[in-house]
Amino acid sequence: MRISIIPTMISVSALTLGAAPATARIDANPAVHIFEPKAAPEATVTVTNSGAGKAFVVTKVREVMARGETNEKLREDPNPETLGLIATPGRMVLEMGERRGVRIVPTGKPANDDRVWRVLVSEVAGKVKDGQSGVAFLLAYDVLIIQRPDDARVAVTGKRDGKTLTLTNSGNSFGMIAEVRHCPTGGTCTKLPDSKRLYGGKSWSVTLPADSGTVEVMMQGINRKEETLRF
Repeated sequence: MRISIIPTMISVSALTLGAAPATARIDANPAVHIFEPKAAPEATVTVTNSGAGKAFVVTKVREVMARGETNEKLREDPNPETLGLIATPGRMVLEMGERRGVRIVPTGKPANDDRVWRVLVSEVAGKVKDGQSGVAFLLAYDVLIIQRPDDARVAVTGKRDGKTLTLTNSGNSFGMIAEVRHCPTGGTCTKLPDSKRLYGGKSWSVTLPADSGTVEVMMQGINRKEETLRF
């Protein structure tokens, strides 16, 4: 998964942290962190100012509700215990070339299925003097955080119906469908432009170029264990 980069145009007069030059630029890494079963109870997202000016950065945690559904939404809560995750510090100033870590810590025990959050790492502009106005083009990075259950299980099966392949995960944790290939009999396999994080209890359908041949599904499960499924 690649990091989600969100270019945002916002009114400078609405911002609050002291003047941030347009030459600042931040990067955040990694883009995705998975708390695997029995793994370390915390993680670090490294934020780097790769620009030529001072960068003002804030972080915000939101829990992903109805993940993998069409009505997926982000939930905010001022109480980290209720939200289930802490990202600290909440704000920082980075000099040119400086890098700092944002500490990511779940506040509770793993649930019976995946808990999913988005940590927004955002560059912000600063307080504007009287009479000033304008716009600033800023970058934000949405870092995906997933906590698997202690007894995480990934169980993906597939069913073909004509040119449609439907994959279903009957486990309680996600499997990453990294690649889908259609392999005609006696021909060369073709990679389909489809990939998906398939959460437990969810299904996903892929349209195939033909109703014959074999479909190969490359999947990553618990601790990134790779598996190839054929249908």
